[in-house]
This record gives sequence, C-alpha cells and structure tokens, in this order.
Amino acid sequence: MFKISHEIRQKLLGIILCMIVVALFVGESNDNKIFIPGENLKWFHARAILSISMIIFFVFTFIVTDVLKIFKNFLHRKDMLILSMVLVSLFIGFFNSDNYSYIFQRIQIKLPFLILPLCASSFIISRKEFHRILFAFLLMTFFTSIYTFINYIIYFDHINASYLQSKVMPSPINHVRFSILSALATYTSYYLFKQNIKLFRFERIVVLTIGVFLFIFTHIYSVRSGIIALYAMMFLEILVYIFKYKSYKKGFITFITIIISGILMFIFSPSLKNKMINTKQDIAVLQNNGNANYNSLATRFVSYEIAIDLFKENIILGCGLGDLEIKNTKLFNEKYPEIVTPIIPHNEFLYYLASMGLLGIITFSISFFFPLFYKRNYKNEFLLMIYVTLFFSFMTEPMIENQLGVACSIVFIMLPLMVKEDERFDY
Repeated sequence: MFKISHEIRQKLLGIILCMIVVALFVGESNDNKIFIPGENLKWFHARAILSISMIIFFVFTFIVTDVLKIFKNFLHRKDMLILSMVLVSLFIGFFNSDNYSYIFQRIQIKLPFLILPLCASSFIISRKEFHRILFAFLLMTFFTSIYTFINYIIYFDHINASYLQSKVMPSPINHVRFSILSALATYTSYYLFKQNIKLFRFERIVVLTIGVFLFIFTHIYSVRSGIIALYAMMFLEILVYIFKYKSYKKGFITFITIIISGILMFIFSPSLKNKMINTKQDIAVLQNNGNANYNSLATRFVSYEIAIDLFKENIILGCGLGDLEIKNTKLFNEKYPEIVTPIIPHNEFLYYLASMGLLGIITFSISFFFPLFYKRNYKNEFLLMIYVTLFFSFMTEPMIENQLGVACSIVFIMLPLMVKEDERFDY
C-alpha cells in the first residue's frame, strides 16, 4: 500500500471513474451497416478498454488501501456485498448442467459484479465529485449522439425506411444499450440541472441544452427500450415531485406537457412514426400466429414462450444454466423452424427462471435489488431512476448477459452508493 494524500487519492479516483464511464461508449462494436455497400459508421472500438479501466480501478484500490481493510470494508458495506451475490448466484447453474464451459463464460462476463463493489466499498466520494463523473457521462453521450444524428441526416431516407424492416439507425455501440444510455443521460441532465452545486459557469444552461437535445434524439433514435425507460423515469419523477412537495397541480401540468411532447415527437419524427408502424406489424404477426422470422417483437415473444417451457423442465433449478443455450436452440428449431436465428430469452427475469428456476430468480432478484432498499437508498433519486431504467430494460432484453450491459448496470448502481451517506439522499 502506498501512502498518498487524500486530495491526490480522490483526484485519481475521479479520473479512473470517469475513464470507466467513457469506456462504456467504446467497449462494444455495432454491426449495423450504413446501407451504402462497404461503409460502416466509423467509430473507435476497443472492447479491452472497458476491461482495462476496471482492472485499473481494481489495482488502484489495492495500491492505496490495505488489503485487509479492503475486505473489511467490503463486509461492512452490506449493499455492495449483497449486490456481488449476483455473481455467486450463477453457481446454482452447476447443480443441473452438463455444459460447464457456458457457465464459466457467464461467470467471466459477470465478474464486475464482484470486482467493482469490492473496490467501491473502500472509497467515498462527495456529491460534487459524483456530479463531475455524471457530467463526463453526459458529455460523452451528447457527443456520441451528435455524431450518430449527423450520420442519420446524411442517410436520412435510407435509415428511415429501414425502421419499417425492424432495423434502427447505425450507432457506435449496440442500439439497445445506446438507447438506454441516451435515456439515462436525458434524466442525468435534468438531475444536474436541479442540483445546487455548481461545477462551472453556465452549468445549468449547458446541461439543459444537452438534455433537450437528448430528449429529442432518444425519440428520433426510436428504440423501444430507451423510450420506455425515458418515460418511466419521467413519470416516476413526477410522482416523486408530488410526494415531495405535495404540488398536484404542477405535477398534472408536467404530466400533460410530457404527453404533448411525446405526441409532437410522433408527428414530426419519421423514424419514430415508422417504428410505430413496424411495431403494429409485429403485433399483427403475433395476433395472427404469423411467421415470426425477422420480426423483432414477435421473435421476443417466442423466446418468452421457449423460456417458460425450459423452466417447466425443473421448476426449482430450471433447465441448467450451462445447457440453456443448447436446449433453447433445440426448442426453437423444433417449434419454430422458420426462425433463422434463435435468440436466448429476451427478458432477464425469464432468463434466470429458465436457466436456474425459482431458486435462481429469487437469489438474483434479492441480490440485485437489495442496494435500492438497504438503508432507504431509494431516497437517492438517481439510484432510484437507475433501477427503474434497468427494470424495464430487463423486461425486454437479457441486459446483463454481455460485457457492456453488465458494466452499464453495475457502474451506475455503484456510483451513487459511493457518495457520502449524509449527502446521498434527495428527500
């Protein structure tokens, strides 16, 4: 352990945490084409950077903190400790599986659920430091969205037409994760706007301008996961405001304003309009028992049906985490041979239910959501919104079954929990 001043320690910590947040936008490539043969959306991709930034955080922790104290802090922080049980819960999969290599792959992907809480338990950041990290996230989302939006304008007609075919505009990272980050950044701009702490001159004007752009962009980007998360956060914010200030009139006016804004976006955004048309087509396929192939919503519902079938194999332990992929593909091919590319259950809760049964889903749910309720952490509005965003993303995606999804989840849960306890709560 190296002895360094508290001030230098905190500055280095802030830089490392900002690096992790920025790495979210380069840690995954997106295969979406630009519709011009041979061209892709040019962006710097380096999956290793996300892992390297986490490793730096891990090494930094053991450099500046005594080893015994690190584990003592970890055991003392019940919220961080129980959250790490998300990783431990995967070992349930060994009880009912033959293919252990797939389980080890899942453990590797979810390793940050242990490493990051372990490290975060040894640090405390001020509210102002937390705001600086959020501002870094906001700026990175803004620049990435601007870049994506310019590309959209260049290929305006081609990209809008693609929405009718269950596609989305090209983006630097996977469209689901990007839409979630965009929605979260929209809320982050509002969150920073209403804070009293000033990071720099004209901060409120800057974050408000970015927030308005990201609100519009999230609608133009028109990915269902992001839009659902955005409106869930906005409506919950209204409820929190009403609960906090007992101002029903302002809450109602804000609610109407949001509804009108959504209607206007539908009227003036061709990508959103086409996405709605495509969604109706997907629903029609479901209602008429049509061919689900290449229909994203219909294929998702098929994956839900398959997941429930797999769960029924063993209600307590599921079909076995190691065997999930193999059995899932087999059932897809047997029941829906017309679907060219079988997908794993596109619902995180059903994923756990199918692979590890009731024991797995209960263990996962308690571990993952425990930090929100521990010591009334739900009074931290930012943490509350993170959980709302993740809950709705879990309903339509296996969000934490890939490296970036795990990082997005654990990083934004971890950051507000690192804030001083007496500065953590908003109401």
